[in-house]
Amino acid sequence: MAWPPRTLFQRNLLLIVGLILVGQLGSAWLFRTLVTLPRTTLLMESTVRELQAFEHGLSALPAEQRPLFVESFNTQVQEAVDRSEGPADDSRSWRATRLQRVFLAQLAERWSQTGRTLQWRHPGGRLVQVRLAIDDQPYWVTLPGLPPAPVFSGAWIAASLATALLAIIGAWVIQRRINRPLNALVQASAALGRGERPEPLPVDAPHTPREIASVSQAFNDMVASLAQSERERALMLAGLSHDLRTPLAKMRLATEMLDGRAEAELLATVNRNIDAMDGLLSRFLDFMRSSQGEREPLVEVDLNALVHEALALCPHDGVQLRLSPLPPRAMRPQGVVRLVLNLVVNAQRHGAPPIELATGEDQGELWLEVRDRGPGIDAAQAESLKQPFARGDQARGGPSGAGLGLAIADRVAKAHGARFDLLPREGGGLIARVTWPVGRPG
Repeated sequence: MAWPPRTLFQRNLLLIVGLILVGQLGSAWLFRTLVTLPRTTLLMESTVRELQAFEHGLSALPAEQRPLFVESFNTQVQEAVDRSEGPADDSRSWRATRLQRVFLAQLAERWSQTGRTLQWRHPGGRLVQVRLAIDDQPYWVTLPGLPPAPVFSGAWIAASLATALLAIIGAWVIQRRINRPLNALVQASAALGRGERPEPLPVDAPHTPREIASVSQAFNDMVASLAQSERERALMLAGLSHDLRTPLAKMRLATEMLDGRAEAELLATVNRNIDAMDGLLSRFLDFMRSSQGEREPLVEVDLNALVHEALALCPHDGVQLRLSPLPPRAMRPQGVVRLVLNLVVNAQRHGAPPIELATGEDQGELWLEVRDRGPGIDAAQAESLKQPFARGDQARGGPSGAGLGLAIADRVAKAHGARFDLLPREGGGLIARVTWPVGRPG
C-alpha cells in the first residue's frame, strides 16, 4: 500500500480500522478505570477483612489445632477455585500479570496500615499464599487470587481481529457502492474528452448515493449544455456559410463578366481573395463537422484507400507515399479523409518539400504520418497549436490561415479514439502522427 494512500478503498479502510482501534483502546481504558480497578480494590478490602477474621479465629484456637485448621482451610480454597475455574496448569512457570501486581501492591499497602508487613508467595495456578504469624509461629494461608490476564487479553485480541475483518468488509462495501457510479462518471468524461456524446448518467438508481446522484446530474446538465452550444455553433456556421457564399458567388460571376474589360492583375487579385475567403469558409465547415464526427457510422475500411481519396481532393504534386499494406479497420471514412486532407494541406502551407505520407502497423496499432522538411515547431507549442484558431506562423512560416487545420485533425483523431502527436523530425522538419491503439474502434 502506497503512503499516503491514494485510493478511496485504502483511505476508507485506514479510517475505519483507525476508528475501531481507537474505540477499542478507549473501551479498554474505560473498562479498566471504571470496572476492573474498582473491583480489584473491593476484592483487596474483602481479602484484608478475611485475613483479619482468619487471624483472630486462628488466635482463638489451641496451638496444636492451628496447623490442621490452616491445612483444611487451604484445601477447601484450592478445591473451590478448581471447581469454579478448572484445574490449574502447574507445568508452566507463573508470572504475575499487571493486574495481579496491582492487587498485591494494594493488599500489601492496606495490610501495612494495620502495623504488620505482608509476605506472600505464589504456589502456582490462580492462588496466593499470605504469611500470618501467631505467637511467633508462621502460617501460610491460601487465598483466591485474580483471574489471569491472558483470558481478558485473548478475548480482546479476538474481538479486535473480528472488528478489523468487519472494517475491511465494510470498506469494501462502501468502496463498491461509490466506485460504480464514479467509474461510470470517469468513462463518460473520457468519452466527452474524445469528442463523443456519452449517454446520460443514472441519477435515480436506488443504489446511488444522493451526493453521487447530484454530481451525475451536474455532469448530465453540462453535457446537455455543451450539446446545445454545439448545435447553436453549427447553426451559426451553416448560416454564415450560406450567407457569405452567395455574395462570393456573385463576386466571382462579376469578375468573369469583367474579364477583358478590367486590368488582368486586379481581377487576379480579386479572384485570389475570393478563393481565400471560400477556403476559410470550407475550414469553418470542416471544423463544425469534425466536432460532430461521432455521428458518422463506423465502417470497415482500408486506411490507405482513405488516404488516396483525401489526396484526390487537393493538389498533391510532390507528396511522396510510403504506404504499407494494412488490415481493414472500423473507421468513420469522411472524418479520416478530412484528417488526412488537413494534415497534408498544413504541411504544404507551412512546411517544405519533400512531403511524405506514410502508413504502417506496429504491434496491432495503426499509424499515419505526414512528414515535411520545414522549420518545424517548438516542442512547447505542440499542444497549443492543436487548439482552434491557434497559429504557428512565427515558427513555421508560410501563408496565414484560420488556425483550424491541426484543430480539425485533433478533434477527428479524438472522435476516432486515436492519438494525435506533433513530433520533431530527425534532420529538421515536422512529423504529424496519428495512432489508432489496439482494440479501439476507429
